[in-house]
Amino acid sequence: MRNINVISFFIFLFIFSFCINCRVNAEEVYRNSNTGYVVDINDKADLLTDSQEKSLLEIMMEITDYGHVCFLTEDNSGSYSSTQVAKDYLNTYYYDESATVFFIDMYNREIIIDSTKTIGDRVTSSYANTITDNVYKYAHEGDYFKTASEVYSSIGILMKGGKIAQPLKIISNILLAIAIGFIVNFCIILSTYQIKPASYKEIINKTKKRININNLRVVLIDTMKTYSPQSSGSSSGGSRGGGGGGGHSSGGHSF
Repeated sequence: MRNINVISFFIFLFIFSFCINCRVNAEEVYRNSNTGYVVDINDKADLLTDSQEKSLLEIMMEITDYGHVCFLTEDNSGSYSSTQVAKDYLNTYYYDESATVFFIDMYNREIIIDSTKTIGDRVTSSYANTITDNVYKYAHEGDYFKTASEVYSSIGILMKGGKIAQPLKIISNILLAIAIGFIVNFCIILSTYQIKPASYKEIINKTKKRININNLRVVLIDTMKTYSPQSSGSSSGGSRGGGGGGGHSSGGHSF
């Protein structure tokens, strides 16, 4: 009986060592040997096929020159906000390191980009919102591979110093310019046709004056003094302030 337990222990030890070795080998596939940064694909919601993950890996590897690159999906994030889940993921696994995560939250139907350090300096919150604005339609149509590949391609362009399309920002700027133009034109027209107000002297001269006083009689009945001491008072004020931790640039879009 004792020999059986010993044999079972060694079999378990062999299997455990084999699994550890496989995990290390798998990490080596996803690691940039020059920078040490890794590609982390954590598709909990099972949105991608194996072949799609391999194709996505190639796109993500280009960003590992600048930091860790993560792909995360979940279908049961519960009451937690999508942005908080993405931030917590980077804080848990890549704390105080340059990293970015693209999170597809199937529970809340949101896509989120969260980045830190070097990547966060380039992929700002404004750019994160722009990228998700550009791709949310693919997620809405259920093409999650297209969504993710476009996200990482855009991040790669920004990290290399390039520019990405910002159609919604351009449209909003155009509308803002049109609105400002209308306001300026209205003010110009209003100032042109504004009626000059009459002076005080003109008002007095144009006023019809007529005063009738009949049997005027003034009687002083009584006088009374009232003392009103100078009062002193004080005022107080307060302020409320709050602060939060920084270091993350986040943006997202519902789908």
